[in-house]
Amino acid sequence: MRLRRARAAWGVALAVLASCEHAKPFGPADLGPNQPYSAGFPRRLTFNLLGDVQPAWLPADSGIIYSVSMAGATNDHCLGILPPGGGHLERTICHPPSPGGDSTTALWVPAVSPAGYLAYVREVSRPGALAPDSTALVLASLTVPDPGRVLLRLPYTAPDGTLQSGLRDLRWLHEGTLVFLGGTVGYSFPPYPWDTTFTPTEIMRLNVGGDSTQPTVVPGTIGATSLATDSSDALYYTLAGDSRVYRRLEGAPSATVWYDFGAAGPASDLQVSGSVLVAVAGGEPYRVNVVTGSRVAIPWPGSLALGRVALSRDGTRLAAEGTGAGAFPDLWLLEVP
Repeated sequence: MRLRRARAAWGVALAVLASCEHAKPFGPADLGPNQPYSAGFPRRLTFNLLGDVQPAWLPADSGIIYSVSMAGATNDHCLGILPPGGGHLERTICHPPSPGGDSTTALWVPAVSPAGYLAYVREVSRPGALAPDSTALVLASLTVPDPGRVLLRLPYTAPDGTLQSGLRDLRWLHEGTLVFLGGTVGYSFPPYPWDTTFTPTEIMRLNVGGDSTQPTVVPGTIGATSLATDSSDALYYTLAGDSRVYRRLEGAPSATVWYDFGAAGPASDLQVSGSVLVAVAGGEPYRVNVVTGSRVAIPWPGSLALGRVALSRDGTRLAAEGTGAGAFPDLWLLEVP
């Protein structure tokens, strides 16, 4: 009953959000034939010299949304949308530049619900700043994705007293609830190499259907290192130094072990579709059928470092970051055997 009321409140909240959307999106230009460069697998999807990261699938596997680095004086990061099999960039979603172009805006970790609602992280900073001046988790829609509704400003203090300055693995648990890995963000700069690091702490849950959005801690997830969801409203996660994948059902008092990678070691980058589990263990991507227990490696270019992965909802394709030596990451499409 509480879940039904929460979803009813979510519907009201979405109606209010839609009523505030006045802007009309720009239509994509006619760029001619929209075919991937290659029909085989693994397939390179992007060729951006500045880097493309954090892929996620659109509803019904109709496309791939990701964070794309844009050329220009402000070095903005926008969200881009590709056809599901590859091709030219169909759409970019950017935050409007400030007057005078005196700020840099980056849009990160997009997550799209089955109904087409878009959650993402928006960072704003002054040009040349070593860290963002403001960071917010935003709720919008694919129709009108910006400026959206700010759900959460970071950093914030979790109910258990933990300071959370960043998030990763943003997922929809169901239409009215987001989950993510909360943690801390660190920045290094000269004389050390420029870098940003994320240290996960625990899994956070955020109901977004009401007026107030206060994250809560998912019990038993301190030390979580990876997070996935599926259409059954279940959570899947891994813990530091642990080869097991845990499954927690909505409302259950505790989690159960869903799969154990054993000698392959701790897994990361969890993705789930039905009985199909995809994860990276020992630096290799695997597909696991948890019903039969079969595990097979997913073919991918071994010369690339594999980054964030996103499993299509039908469980047949994997969009992933691939980084060559001395290069920025691009997106690749892998076939799941």
